Amino acid sequence: MCCDSDCKCRPIGWLLGLPFALLALLVSLVGIVIWIVGQESDPPTPLSFSPFSISISHL
Repeated sequence: MCCDSDCKCRPIGWLLGLPFALLALLVSLVGIVIWIVGQESDPPTPLSFSPFSISISHL
């Protein structure tokens, strides 16, 4: 951060990062909706649920 009196503030980094931040927010919100809808339609059984396992039947 610039603290000198002759320093000009240039928000180019913020402006370049803003679209990517908004895109990340949008993707995470869509992921949350898919996660909630997926949980309500197919609840996992307590013994077979593992967040790191991939079931062949869902592919």
